[in-house]
Amino acid sequence: MKLLETEFKLSLYCVNVLSEAIDSKVKQALKDINHDNISPRDLGILIKLARSENGKMDLLDAYRREMRARSTVSDTAKRLEKHGYLCKESASGNAKNIVLSAKPKALELHNAVTPEITQIVDQLFTGFTEEEKIQFMRLTGRAYENLTGRKIKGKSRQD
Repeated sequence: MKLLETEFKLSLYCVNVLSEAIDSKVKQALKDINHDNISPRDLGILIKLARSENGKMDLLDAYRREMRARSTVSDTAKRLEKHGYLCKESASGNAKNIVLSAKPKALELHNAVTPEITQIVDQLFTGFTEEEKIQFMRLTGRAYENLTGRKIKGKSRQD
């Protein structure tokens, strides 16, 4: 039983170290392309917004896609609006239905950061076989689902 407790602590430590390393690399990438006024977590919404149809996304859809608390997504949207990356509009005169729209600055960021993120992902998987990459992603997704009850949804780089 003691061995499992040690393995568990080591697993959590490894996940934390991996998360911090990725976060650090993304922060540096944002700094390198002169967009260090946003955090790596903010980047998720901007990338999804830039990839969405017409650069627009319903705020409720952003909640679902980001897999974070509504208040966190709302605060992030306010911060990104303040920095000129997006604007919030009421859809069809309904004040409760908010639509996020990417501004040119968000699209510029998306185009600049995509090669940087690709490089980080390539570095992360250096030395992995294709099967190991798939297995890593599958296991990571299962662990996330075990902890949150939600599945990770997204597109692969081949899409």
